[in-house]
Amino acid sequence: MQTLVVANPKGGSGKTTLATNAAGWLAGRKQRVVLADFDPLRAATEWLARRPPLFPAIGGWTPDGAKRELKGEPPQWLVIDTPAELHGESLRDAMRRADILLVPVSPSAFDMGATRHFLDQISEYKAVQRRRARRISRRIRLSARRASAPDAGLRLLRPRWAQRV
Repeated sequence: MQTLVVANPKGGSGKTTLATNAAGWLAGRKQRVVLADFDPLRAATEWLARRPPLFPAIGGWTPDGAKRELKGEPPQWLVIDTPAELHGESLRDAMRRADILLVPVSPSAFDMGATRHFLDQISEYKAVQRRRARRISRRIRLSARRASAPDAGLRLLRPRWAQRV
């Protein structure tokens, strides 16, 4: 099973939106997916509950034991939505599990500073070492996206869509 972790220490950076969209995208490509919601706000869990039954099934899990079972074969993907201010043992555990790490970044000085510090903290983990970590610029025009986020050795994912004016 591949594990995709969406993490950033800032609240409001788009972690849940990115995690739910990644889970939906994978499920839409006939992948068996479980979405683990570590954010105490449980927005990803609410998203799963509102997801129409005609869409491909996605399993769900929370640390407090709430589950949405995925019937049949074992999952191929675990998508982890992390909380803001992820640190300490929780951060280490998430980073150890990550085969792929996505880091959403908003184009503000505060967000970029917090993200740079976060990327420095996690540089030793396998997803980063194997170059399977990517930053995702959010709320930014295509012409400015390269300058929007701290580099820190992570490649910027090329967007398929962007904010338009």
